[in-house]
Amino acid sequence: MQNTHEIVSTSNQVTNIKNNEVLSLIQKSLINVREDLQDNTYIEEALRVLPVGGYRSAIGAFWNAVVDDLRNKIIFRSLTMFNKEVELGREIKSYDDFQNFVNDDQLIEGAYKIGVIGWEASKILKHAKETRHIFSGHPKSTDPSVIKVFAMMDDCIKYVLNVDYPMQIIDIDEYIGNLATEAYDRSSIGIENALGDLPERYKNELINRLLSSYIHHNSSTIIRSNIEFCSPILWRVLAKPIKVQTVRRIDQEIVKGNLATINLAFSFIEIVNANEYLTLNAKKYKIEPLIHRTRDIRIAQAPNPY
Repeated sequence: MQNTHEIVSTSNQVTNIKNNEVLSLIQKSLINVREDLQDNTYIEEALRVLPVGGYRSAIGAFWNAVVDDLRNKIIFRSLTMFNKEVELGREIKSYDDFQNFVNDDQLIEGAYKIGVIGWEASKILKHAKETRHIFSGHPKSTDPSVIKVFAMMDDCIKYVLNVDYPMQIIDIDEYIGNLATEAYDRSSIGIENALGDLPERYKNELINRLLSSYIHHNSSTIIRSNIEFCSPILWRVLAKPIKVQTVRRIDQEIVKGNLATINLAFSFIEIVNANEYLTLNAKKYKIEPLIHRTRDIRIAQAPNPY
């Protein structure tokens, strides 16, 4: 029968074996970190302290790697968009501004809203942030297990550190300006990449601005031609509520009574193949004149009974 010392010794050996196995898993998991982050100083720091049981420090260092990567991805994608989406009371212009004025919750929120990370990633990262807050930010908390460290690191690798940089987002003002020139690139692939990756809010803004530009009385044939080319591509990636709202603008133009603008608005709807979203009022506006014209023709062609 084992005495107390033997039981404790055996238990410690089992724990050490399990810890070594988990550390091996962490090493394998780190292979999935993007190549450009393989020599990241925060990750290297985490790897230095893990073998000696520095689990708190490892969690803190690894979270710093995540924050660093999110900041750089946001800067690359669009600082302008980040500033629009997150209310900070000041404009973020540089990496240092993130360090000084943006907390982790705001960083995650902004990254999600501008499309740097997805919805699932935003939820997982908030959990990882809490893990860091509890175990690295509060020394009086219980010691984290190596399994807790592995779970946190694995999530961060999967949702951030293994994910490539997002595409840069177009400046909508600049894009509309380019549409008015012959230098506009009519590459379907280029347009799909530029417009399809926009967050919903900006797709909504862009399609409405395209419609406004198309029906404006001062718009040139160049910009209208370019809008006719790119609008159907954008339309394919719009959510149904945005399509419905856009088409309903036809009714607003009808009540204004400007025939040229009304006709252009209907032309735009036909270009994007969106007649199915026309309201009953808009359909009547378009169809009734045809019915009356057909009736008048039939009356004119009918033989005179006298």
